[in-house]
Parts: sequence; structure tokens; C-alpha cells
Amino acid sequence: MPTGPRAGRARPGGSIDARADLALLSHVLYYVPRAQWVATVSRIMEWLAPGGLLLVLLQNPDEACMRMVHHFTSLRFDLRELAAELTALRPGLLGGIELDTVPARYRSRDLDETVTVADFHLSHPGATSPTRDAVKTYVQQHLHDGDGGYVLRHDQHVLRLQRPGP
Repeated sequence: MPTGPRAGRARPGGSIDARADLALLSHVLYYVPRAQWVATVSRIMEWLAPGGLLLVLLQNPDEACMRMVHHFTSLRFDLRELAAELTALRPGLLGGIELDTVPARYRSRDLDETVTVADFHLSHPGATSPTRDAVKTYVQQHLHDGDGGYVLRHDQHVLRLQRPGP
């Protein structure tokens, strides 16, 4: 087994001599240009062992959180589009594909805290951050629960990609 300060490091253009049973790509694609999503996922699929599973997570673009992101940044991230594109992968790489939704929501009775959480969700590469006052106005108009609090739904899409078995 290699030892030393460079042991176990992947080299640019190099390959990884290992196979994973499970790989998790959780909220990473927000930081990958959309045109590179298929190539990124394909590369990770190659690292899976036969029968291995890749889980890709992003927020459901139809829920309140991502509608807010789209409102302020015009960005939209949709795993359904990626799933459709992945069906064209080379034979033998993708044995199964499913999209699940996991419910998630943030609740608070504190406006300032809710604005801070909303502002965090708006920090995406290449996007201009809105003013805190603009976020506060949005929270008051769109996230008020009618009972003195706020709710921010951010259900997660989980794309399950299975390598064909042995």
C-alpha cells in the first residue's frame, strides 16, 4: 500500500483503482455547470462496483425554497431533467434509475432567524445576493404560515442510479 504525503490522492487525468458499493453526491451539482452534470454523474457511475448505487440529492425545484432561489437568481436545478438525459448513457453503465422525494421543511416563529436561513439558501455560485430587506419582504409575503410563524419547504429529490449487477 502506498504511503507518504501523496498516498491515496487522485491525480488529474488519473484513475481511481477502487470500486464503491455506494456513492453519495449530495447537493454538489449546484456547484457544477449544468452542461457538465451528465459527464460528472457518468464519471462517478464508472467508480461503482457492479450492482453499486449512486444517490444524487438536490432540492425539489417545485418547493418554496427553490422557488425563492429562482425568484432571486433565475437559477433552476432539476434532477428530473438529468434523469431523462441519463437514459442515453452507454449500455452497461446504468442498470436502474428512480427518483424519490423526501419531505423536509424549516419552521420558525422568529422572522429574523427565518430571513437568515432563507439568505443562506440563496447563496449560489455566480448569483448576486439580494439585500436582506428584499429577502425579509419575500419571507413575509411567501413563507408566512398564517399562525404567526414561517415555514420553508425544501423537499429533497433523491435520484437513485444503480449499476447493473454482476
